[in-house]
Amino acid sequence: DEVEAIREMDPLRGVSRGSMKRVTLFPASHYVTPANKLRAAIEGIKQRGQADVGDKTLLDALVPATDTLEERVAAGDPMPSALARAAETARASAEATTSMLAKRGRASYTGERSIGSPDAGAMGVAVMFERLAAEWPEA
Repeated sequence: DEVEAIREMDPLRGVSRGSMKRVTLFPASHYVTPANKLRAAIEGIKQRGQADVGDKTLLDALVPATDTLEERVAAGDPMPSALARAAETARASAEATTSMLAKRGRASYTGERSIGSPDAGAMGVAVMFERLAAEWPEA
């Protein structure tokens, strides 16, 4: 079988943004991000978005989940167990954004109406960690 085209989609409108000229595929085993790169990514998000934990953004789940992952690995937990704990932390942290007022990101435009629903980015981080935990092979 051959692929005729790969198109980039606009996730909000559901329409094609156009064909991608080049795509590189790698085995999933190549994508294990070292802690220092994850921390650098967090710092980049903080700087670019002028956001921090407590602003009702994806950082509210990503930072605590990363902290938990690092702590569990340092304590000697096997990766599947460490990821499961990080996923639990990410989910609890994402759900905790429900009572927060959004200070940064798109949700901040809604003001007080942002209270009562969880942050979408934080929930996305929770789902990501849950999938990693579910799919990580047992040693």
